[in-house]
Amino acid sequence: MHVLAVLHAVSGDCRQPRESIRRVSPADAPGSGPITLPPAMFRRCASLWLGLLFAGACLGQTTLPVFDLYSRAPLPRVKRDAENGNREAQLELGRRLLLGREVQIDPSAAMSWFGKAAARGSGDALFELYLCCRDGIGEPKNPEKAAKLLEAAAKAGHPRALIEQAHLALQAPAATGAKNPAIQTLVEAARKGNALAQLYLARAILAGHRIPGDFNAAQLLARAGASDDPRVAFEAARVFRDGEGSARPDPARATAVLAKLAERGYRPAVLELARLAPDSFRAVAREQSPARIRKEVRLLNLPVTFDGELTRVAEGEWLIASGDPGQPVRIIPDGSGTEDARPGRYVRVWGVVEEPGVVRALLVAVPEPRLTYSYNVETAQSPAGAGRELYVVILLLRNTGRQAIQTAELLIELYQPESDRRAGKSVVVRQLAVGERRAITATFDAEEVRQRDNVNPVRAEVAVKRIEW
Repeated sequence: MHVLAVLHAVSGDCRQPRESIRRVSPADAPGSGPITLPPAMFRRCASLWLGLLFAGACLGQTTLPVFDLYSRAPLPRVKRDAENGNREAQLELGRRLLLGREVQIDPSAAMSWFGKAAARGSGDALFELYLCCRDGIGEPKNPEKAAKLLEAAAKAGHPRALIEQAHLALQAPAATGAKNPAIQTLVEAARKGNALAQLYLARAILAGHRIPGDFNAAQLLARAGASDDPRVAFEAARVFRDGEGSARPDPARATAVLAKLAERGYRPAVLELARLAPDSFRAVAREQSPARIRKEVRLLNLPVTFDGELTRVAEGEWLIASGDPGQPVRIIPDGSGTEDARPGRYVRVWGVVEEPGVVRALLVAVPEPRLTYSYNVETAQSPAGAGRELYVVILLLRNTGRQAIQTAELLIELYQPESDRRAGKSVVVRQLAVGERRAITATFDAEEVRQRDNVNPVRAEVAVKRIEW
């Protein structure tokens, strides 16, 4: 075993699930070549190596597990080593292209890299190719090709391929006995913590298969939902969402699993969470500035939220100003709340970053305009000097919302309690910008609203009749 793999294990660089642990030859390790270690570090690595050997023996493993060397490696390094023919880097690059980690999703390119890694003997790559052919990712579904790839991966000893074969064997009508070899395979792998086996074993229990031991389907699904492999966790969320066999739908548990996957940037979970539980989606979406969305590659496929003014609204595409002239954020509307979108209006977007500067809007809020006001009634004398008494209503308006108001019409009424006299006037305000304050007045003849024998003070009522924005 290459000593660099042990150093990666010391640093905790091991995001892959237990079932994806595999052997790596020295030629496959990045930066292969002689490494000189200080005596203290050598003793520490030797102790760790022996500890891993003992742990592997306890788990029934006959080979020393080597943690994935590339799952947390910088993308430029992964690309460089993949292009240089390192199969582990090729596998990792394929996964990133498939799942959209730091890169745009490109299933065809992912399959190409899986093919290169498989040609160099990677059982993991064979299994990834099987999943793509089975599900129609990167190319049309091809059951025959998928079956051949699964068989090849199983012959190479890939654990998940063996588990997948066991799961498929259980689909046969007669495969119900507790001593069925397929069930035994799933039971053994599930006991060792294999998330895919736990998922399939839970589904077998829900389908009515007799399983030896005290396995609980709900607990197995919960463990599968916490898998490091987002595809396994997403499938567990689907079972929670829809129910299966003897299990009823459990939207709350499905939402919890989907929320964690969305935070990790697993695109199918992001889309499903927005549909299933919009409030939960809003909660996991992180506030970002339009400028950062334009530039930050690490935001790809992550749920984000931001706001801004629409500068263009066309079918299938909006533009929101980013603060940089001529560099707007492009929005692909694909959700609810888009009916009131107009150029010049402020919007709040919750969505997923498709590529730098492009967001698929899954939820949109176009807030209503807000106009607040206060008023005071004062008395005055007629400027003509005729001694007529007047009432002047001084109205202070403020646009406290996020939308610019084009026109606002208000009705001001003046009346005296315990009197049948009432006078009203409409006033129109135009072009009230966000945050702007404005004072307007309305004048009434006192004789219109006041009775001489009524001592009650004159009062005013103000109502907003309409707002155009």
